[in-house]
Amino acid sequence: MEHSVSIIDLLSRFIGDGKDGEELDGNVASFLYYLFPRELFVRALSLLESNDMFIYCYDSAEATSETLLSKFINTDFLDLDIMYRLIVKSGENDSDVPISVDLAQWFCSCDDFSKLFTDVGNENPEGSIQDVLLKEIDDFDQFSDDKFAQFDSHSLNTQRYLQFEKVMCPHLLAFAILLLADGKNLRHFAALKRSVVLIPVGSIDEWLKLHINIV
Repeated sequence: MEHSVSIIDLLSRFIGDGKDGEELDGNVASFLYYLFPRELFVRALSLLESNDMFIYCYDSAEATSETLLSKFINTDFLDLDIMYRLIVKSGENDSDVPISVDLAQWFCSCDDFSKLFTDVGNENPEGSIQDVLLKEIDDFDQFSDDKFAQFDSHSLNTQRYLQFEKVMCPHLLAFAILLLADGKNLRHFAALKRSVVLIPVGSIDEWLKLHINIV
């Protein structure tokens, strides 16, 4: 599906300046609502306000949540030099397995993503899933500045995009809104509304335990 407007640009204008400070831009929000299928935008926005989204970061320099937030806001997410995990609480009980999101690879461990991915395979039994889900652009004149649903954004020869309409889940979209667009989005939800939590992990032992518990 072709888009004449950069999705990242739209997401970067999602938080506007209102009379009482930062607030959601209603016009941009309405456009995004119709842009994504299956009410994905509404579901992603609900997640952003749910207090169920966490960004775990390993930093041996004894970083605080505030210094990590500053680093995330002022550095291109895909260029971050720290280890991190994007996690979403999946249920009311602590024993429920959390959902893990990999924004660089556009993958989510949730049931929604798995079902959509399986459906694509079942609908195309004779073809390659890669051919269905991956769009490649090798004509430099057709290159785009939009990093939404893009793999390996630093490639100089080919641009590769996920056909997100087919498999996108609300967890991926919510973290894309937070981390791929303007830093104002992350500041709004993590610092102002405090509905998204950044958690520093200073011990490598604790970091490894985190991975074991998630996997």
